[in-house]
Amino acid sequence: MTSEQYTELIVFLGENFGKIDQRFDAMDRRFDAMDERLDAMDRRFDRLEGRVTGGAVSLEALRDQVRLLGEGVTATNQRLDRFDVSVNARFDGLEDKLDRLHMDHELRMTALEARCSDA
Repeated sequence: MTSEQYTELIVFLGENFGKIDQRFDAMDRRFDAMDERLDAMDRRFDRLEGRVTGGAVSLEALRDQVRLLGEGVTATNQRLDRFDVSVNARFDGLEDKLDRLHMDHELRMTALEARCSDA
């Protein structure tokens, strides 16, 4: 190989290595851009995970509140049932008492009418 050919080869290789370096630089920029996009996606997923976790905690708290509400309604229904039985028993007693009073009143009226018609 002559010195001129050697010089041409070095120029040729230098140009081609320069092009390869440019391509690597372009690829590095693309990778940097992809890294930035992936970092942004990671931040979005972290925020989303926080929201989902917060939602799950809120949902669990809501379930507990609904359960407590159901237990309260059940307890109230039981108290109302006992009150209903008590009130019905009292009304039954009053009804019996009124029936006796009415019967006693009828007997008195009948006796009074009999006395008035005898007189």
